[in-house]
Amino acid sequence: MKKRGNGVCMFAYNNEQLDYVKFATIAAKYVKRNMKNNQTALITNNGSYDWMKQSLGEEAIDKAFDYIIINCPTLFFWSVFSSI
Repeated sequence: MKKRGNGVCMFAYNNEQLDYVKFATIAAKYVKRNMKNNQTALITNNGSYDWMKQSLGEEAIDKAFDYIIINCPTLFFWSVFSSI
């Protein structure tokens, strides 16, 4: 099995008061600057990701994150509870 490198995974789901994806982007840039061998991953939802692209731009996102995982927690919870 291939050994994976070190990295940092962040969760960011915006709400009406706080721009969590912006906080995550700032944190990811600090990781890139201070932990040179680490990769960064962001787990977020479609709405937060769309806002991030609009407000920060894709170039800034690409510099900050190596991986972006988009999920929909509402659908996940709905599928879990509907099967009970």
